[in-house]
Amino acid sequence: MGFGMRHGMNRGMMNRGMMHQEMGVGASDDLSLGMNPRLIRQLYREMHGRPRRLEEMGEVVFFDTLASPVEVPPRVSFVTPSASSEVRANDLVTLTFDAPVVQGSGEVFVGSSSPDQSVSLLWVEGLVACFRLPSLPAGAVVLRVPAGAVRSAESGAASEEFRLSRQDAWEMSGDSALASCVLATPIVARSHGVVRFACDGRVGLPVGCAVRLAEEDYGVDDLLVSNDTLAFVVRSELQLGASYTAQFVGCGVELEAEVQAASEIPAPSLLRAEPAQTLFAGETYQFALTFDEAVTIVSQDALRFASDGVELPGLAAGATVSSEGHVIRFEYTVPSEAAKAVLTITLRGEAVQDDMQRALPSDVTFTRRVESPCGPAYLAALSANAGVCRCRRSSARCECQCGKLGASMEF
Repeated sequence: MGFGMRHGMNRGMMNRGMMHQEMGVGASDDLSLGMNPRLIRQLYREMHGRPRRLEEMGEVVFFDTLASPVEVPPRVSFVTPSASSEVRANDLVTLTFDAPVVQGSGEVFVGSSSPDQSVSLLWVEGLVACFRLPSLPAGAVVLRVPAGAVRSAESGAASEEFRLSRQDAWEMSGDSALASCVLATPIVARSHGVVRFACDGRVGLPVGCAVRLAEEDYGVDDLLVSNDTLAFVVRSELQLGASYTAQFVGCGVELEAEVQAASEIPAPSLLRAEPAQTLFAGETYQFALTFDEAVTIVSQDALRFASDGVELPGLAAGATVSSEGHVIRFEYTVPSEAAKAVLTITLRGEAVQDDMQRALPSDVTFTRRVESPCGPAYLAALSANAGVCRCRRSSARCECQCGKLGASMEF
């Protein structure tokens, strides 16, 4: 008997909903789409090839809410560094999966000729899992991510095995020493100060490398490396106006630099705001604002949102703005009226204090481009609330027909 062939299959959306186009495909009566995801995927690919993004589809698409999670094993879809890249000991490797994952066995394997050295995953969150490369002989580096290293956050299904073969192997650099570096921050805050070094090339850290400051060692897990920059956050409180020696130990270079604790703490400045990518209207995001000095939220009336100069609603009822160390966090749902515009987020200076209980000297503002709705969470919620929906996303809007009566709704 015929059944509705699912169209535009997207593994990232299978946990909440599925898209399909009306098509006749022969199958036995005991085959159920919800019970045979592998068959669905195979049939779809044979008939349609690569799944397309929603914005690429100039046709009506259906979204159904499933009664139970689909147990499709997560699969590695992207690895950073990419295949055949040059790597060094302690480089961070990021595995991106095609569905949200949680910790599984938490173990991957790397090696020169065969992947036989066990490495633990540092963290697993959302679509990514990360680990650091151990020290290996110069030459090819292969990788094996065993089945079950992570599990599906939706169904608990074990991930599929993934291998980086010798053909695509990384190349371990024999030069694991630091590039030539100079101190970029001769004056730091007395508490939670950031010490930065600017280097003349990409920084690679041997496993035993550490920086010693004020009788404390900062190992590779404490050192923040970004291409040609090396930094760390001072753990202990320094004496105002005093000088300290920052010394590299076991890093393959002899480098010492004098760091002075400021007579007063410099005003904190914003280092980065996440998420950094374009946003979708109707989606909820976890924002993290990282400063170069410690900050504390002293008022919940801290944020302002606007779209092309028009003020937008603030945080949802019950949502709060929190601070810990250098980071301020909040959750925000981008309203539909911000679609196809620029979202401006302003952190009020008087709502934030530094380590000396001083307000920021000015407001902190950053912007993000917002695209029209039809993001994954938006469509999943729409499908759950309205039943089966026919949705078509154009460059300007998302048009849906939902419910038994097929009432048209434009978003």
